This record gives sequence, C-alpha cells and structure tokens, in this order.
Amino acid sequence: MLRKDVAFAKRAQLTIDAAALFAFLSIPHNHLGLQPLVSQVSNLQEFAAANGATGYRYTFVERLPIAGPLAWYQPSQAQMIPQPDTYQIEFVIRSFPGLRVE
Repeated sequence: MLRKDVAFAKRAQLTIDAAALFAFLSIPHNHLGLQPLVSQVSNLQEFAAANGATGYRYTFVERLPIAGPLAWYQPSQAQMIPQPDTYQIEFVIRSFPGLRVE
C-alpha cells in the first residue's frame, strides 16, 4: 500500500476573543460557508472524547466544480474533538480514495 505523509501548518493572528471563536468553531454546522467547497454536513453523532469534551463524527460533502454547472459531490467522514484547554480543535478526515487528513 502506498503511503505518503505530508505535513503543513498555518497560523493567523485574529482580533477576536479566543473563547468566542473556539465556541463557534466547536459546532460542525458552523463550518458551512467557511470553506467554499463544503456544501453539506450530515449524520452528526456526538461522543464523549477522552479529554471530557463532546466530540463529533459526521459526514460532509464537498462540491468540486468540473465545468460550468457540472460538479462532483465528494462525501468525506470527519471526527472533530475540541480541546478547550488550548482552544484547539483536532480533526481526522477520511476521504476517497483512502486519503486521511489529521
């Protein structure tokens, strides 16, 4: 099986209260509109994460334009765990064809 690990990091300085931003981003449906390709969030399931926070498993659909109105709708599975102590959110995304993003 072919496996390639690629790493990247992105940081930005925002002038907003960290707790308010974290609370907003800790809700999966609030991500609609933040990433222009994501068109749907569904099958939302809550679970108790090891850190005591509420984690989420869900499906999201990306609309990938092909030509004009033609598009490919790509479903992916996501797991999201808020880390309230550090205001970070951990994601694991699984997508076709065996892509995994953490």
